[in-house]
Amino acid sequence: MTNWKALAISSWIVLLIGISFIGWGWYLTEQEENQMNECYYDICNNYPEAWLDGDICFCYEYDVLDNLIVSKTTYMKD
Repeated sequence: MTNWKALAISSWIVLLIGISFIGWGWYLTEQEENQMNECYYDICNNYPEAWLDGDICFCYEYDVLDNLIVSKTTYMKD
């Protein structure tokens, strides 16, 4: 009778750990998406192109030869 109790408890523990990892992944994804939106729409709203690399936001604009060049770089802290 104690075998099914141990199996039930260990199953609940594994389930809780799995749900915790899913929640943590969801949080990290939302945080990165918010950072991208801040880069694209708040910092680089006057530039035609933007790129987020880690915590650095790069704003690009076109030069005379119609090539994209970096015109603004901003470090985005959490």
